[in-house]
Amino acid sequence: MPILNVRISGEPNPETTKSVSALLVKLTARILRKQPDVTAVAIDYVPEGQCFVGAETWTSKGSAAFTSTSK
Repeated sequence: MPILNVRISGEPNPETTKSVSALLVKLTARILRKQPDVTAVAIDYVPEGQCFVGAETWTSKGSAAFTSTSK
């Protein structure tokens, strides 16, 4: 059973949590050929001011760490 641990910058959001989880389960099934019904996803949220790329926070770059348009 794969267990995917994810950290997302920002405030907890049920819609984002569901979207990220669904996308990761779908990709894990397609790419790694793992069964979706036994793929576990654990999502933690990190305050925006504590998530950095290089020496800058995501918010100072004016971008998001995750966006999804897949359904």
